[in-house]
Amino acid sequence: MSAKSNPTITKLPFVKDGTNGRSFWNVTPTGDYTVDCNTGERLAHEYLAAIEAGADAFLPTILRAMPREQSGIEVGFLTMIAEAARAGAENARRVSAYWDRCSKREPVIPIDEISAVNAWTAEQLRRGILPAQEIAAEAAQKLRGLAKRH
Repeated sequence: MSAKSNPTITKLPFVKDGTNGRSFWNVTPTGDYTVDCNTGERLAHEYLAAIEAGADAFLPTILRAMPREQSGIEVGFLTMIAEAARAGAENARRVSAYWDRCSKREPVIPIDEISAVNAWTAEQLRRGILPAQEIAAEAAQKLRGLAKRH
């Protein structure tokens, strides 16, 4: 999806359309470093919320539009983006590992099949018919069978 057809990205307060096209970093520093850092942090939170809502990231485009001499706005924005990256680093590693397995044609068990085993396990534990160790062993066996099929 292009930036022009993505309505969410255009609603960000730092994205502006002008006579020379779209600017992905249209901000005006106040000169007060603390105020500007806070502004940058707020803009980062808005950007991250848009990404969570499904907007295309456009982070490289935003970074290219930033001035070489950064104000507190850029520093605050980039600091919050770095914190978000740190918080999501484990998830990013899982996504990378998944794509690595896919590219190597390693078996990947579809999540709905894993969810079915998890639901079965939870139901068995709720019913209390079998001891937990037997339920865990049977669930592990089911997962091994799924892995062999995929």
